[in-house]
Amino acid sequence: ILIFSPNNIFSEYISEVLPSLGEENTKETTFHEYLSHFLDEYSGVEAFSSFIARYYKNEEATRESIKDGWLYTGDMAKYDEDGFIWLVDRKKDVIISGGENIYPVQIESFIMKNSKVQDVAVIGVGDERLGEISLAIIQLKEGESCTEEEMNNFCLELPRYKRPRQIIFADVPRNATGKIEKPLLREMYGATNLVDKENRK
Repeated sequence: ILIFSPNNIFSEYISEVLPSLGEENTKETTFHEYLSHFLDEYSGVEAFSSFIARYYKNEEATRESIKDGWLYTGDMAKYDEDGFIWLVDRKKDVIISGGENIYPVQIESFIMKNSKVQDVAVIGVGDERLGEISLAIIQLKEGESCTEEEMNNFCLELPRYKRPRQIIFADVPRNATGKIEKPLLREMYGATNLVDKENRK
């Protein structure tokens, strides 16, 4: 992972070609295009790449992720006014509801502030009117109790479009590395087809 500070020469260059994005105006950017322009202009800078050659026995995933020698990780970022690039969320996790981009990690971080919550995961589920809506799977701490109404009231501090439309109190599965198993949650709550459709775009 490369981290560029505002004083870095690349940050100074990219600030001229990449518009500043606010939190509510984050969009996907082809980062390698800016890096390529930078390397063309500053010939003394060399770039080295070291990543996977392919996915094991999964040619479709390889074609989707590795294009023209670049690894598309699926991470989305925003570029702030101070010159920092911030990772926002995974592209496949973004929920598009009524034309609004909703970043689950922002909702999860907010709900984790509730003293009764042990863990939380937010995924998108289908909705006929909005396309997708956010579903929060909330795992309470042992011995704690909470109602859907109480959690909805807690989330009133969030902008309206970011508030979970559905809440389920259940365990949040994590893998051996501590990562939330969102593919499993999507299978459990019927959201798998939405992600497959998005990944084909």
